[in-house]
Amino acid sequence: MDEIVKMSALKECAERAKEYADAGARAVSVTIPTAGWVNGSGMYPKYYDIAVTGVTANDRADITISAASLGTAKACGMCPTSETLAGKVRVRAATVPSAAMTAECLINFKAKE
Repeated sequence: MDEIVKMSALKECAERAKEYADAGARAVSVTIPTAGWVNGSGMYPKYYDIAVTGVTANDRADITISAASLGTAKACGMCPTSETLAGKVRVRAATVPSAAMTAECLINFKAKE
């Protein structure tokens, strides 16, 4: 009986892994401008929403600031993490950047539950 339970659990695990793999990932080049930032609160009180079609709050976004924009990101106190919301990726900073920043946003789409 234990072998049947183990095989069933392994099969379910493999099916779930395939669902996540099939959901895929997409890289998007973005420009984070100086306009459009919103006042929030907390350690990073400024935020900007990058519109990305198909993103949900369950997805994950990894933002990589370009080498040319690292000085600007450091100067504005860019938060090292981002948030995903319906149709957008939110980035935060301590202050509004003094110049536009270029970056790549890698969206990891989670499988639909």
